Amino acid sequence: MKIASVSALLVATSFLFAASSQAQPVMPQGPGPRHRAVNHAGVTYYAVVPDAPRHDMMDTTGRGLLHYRRIMMQGTTPTPQELSGQWRGVNRGIVQAAGYNQFIKEIKPQNGRWQGDNIQVNQVQSHQVRYSGWNPIMKSSTMGYNPAAERKGQFAVQPANQRGVFGHGVVFSYRNGGNAKNDPARLLEDRLVKIDDNHMIGRATANFGPIRIPLSYFVLERVEQ
Repeated sequence: MKIASVSALLVATSFLFAASSQAQPVMPQGPGPRHRAVNHAGVTYYAVVPDAPRHDMMDTTGRGLLHYRRIMMQGTTPTPQELSGQWRGVNRGIVQAAGYNQFIKEIKPQNGRWQGDNIQVNQVQSHQVRYSGWNPIMKSSTMGYNPAAERKGQFAVQPANQRGVFGHGVVFSYRNGGNAKNDPARLLEDRLVKIDDNHMIGRATANFGPIRIPLSYFVLERVEQ
């Protein structure tokens, strides 16, 4: 809907509401479970946005790093079983600024341990992920048949070690994930905590011996299958 149409609708709604309650001022309507705030002429109304929760954790626009740090400190330690499956991911931090905003992680038991990797997806702006995000980048085999999603960065899922402020987070170790010795991914390590049954939040660092360089916070949302 065009902005002009929205403005006209809001003005008409205000007029009808005022006429039906002469002694009462115009008050905002809502919100309902799928409403988003809309401000017009200094008055806040609530408009329905299909398929968009009011507090969408996967929309990182307007969210600072301290916001994610606070949430992560409040999270709980997930079990490997709770991590099992595919997860849509969004980054917030240096990695996002470099143009790597979204990804998909897949975690599953393999050879007696829990293992994961990252499915590469076509990148979109943060506010567009609900409508056009997380489309895997497909690559063909050497013969040109059976295209499959491109995957990069394997990691081993390791228990929380209780070290540091995020010590309650499980560890995704790329050094122990089976990546080639010359793969820069081996420098990466993630800490991850549980927010609810369908959301996790993590922090990615690049580790050079004892030196840890923060790269991003990231939010994961379970892919229902």
